[in-house]
Amino acid sequence: MAFTLPEMSRLENACWAALIESDVSTLEQILAPDIIWVHSNAMVESKSTFIGHFKEGRVKYISVDRTEEQTRLYGDMAIITGIMDATAQAGGQLHKIRNRFTTVWIQTTAGPQIVSSQMTKVG
Repeated sequence: MAFTLPEMSRLENACWAALIESDVSTLEQILAPDIIWVHSNAMVESKSTFIGHFKEGRVKYISVDRTEEQTRLYGDMAIITGIMDATAQAGGQLHKIRNRFTTVWIQTTAGPQIVSSQMTKVG
C-alpha cells in the first residue's frame, strides 16, 4: 500500500512525539527490528540499544523543533529529510542539538516502520 503525504506527516509527528515522551511502546511499534540508527557522532545503534536508552532514562528529549522538512514518496517507501533543533538530557547534562536528519519508512507486515535514521551535525 502506497504512503500518502498526510499519513507520513502523522507518522513522523508520532515518532518525534514518542521520542519526546519516551514512549517506548510506540517506539517498539514504529522502529523496524533491523533498524540502523546513526547518531550525529557516527555511533550506530540497533533497535534494542536505542530504545534501551529511553527505558533506562539515560536519554530524555525535552523539546524538538523540525524545519526544512521534505517528504519524498516512493510507493511503499518514504524518505523524510529536515533539520531538527532539540534540547535533550543525557548523562545528567542538557545538550542543545542541531542536526540534519534523514528517516526512511517502509510498509511492513507489522505496518509502517522506520528502517533507517541518520543524523548529521549542523554547525
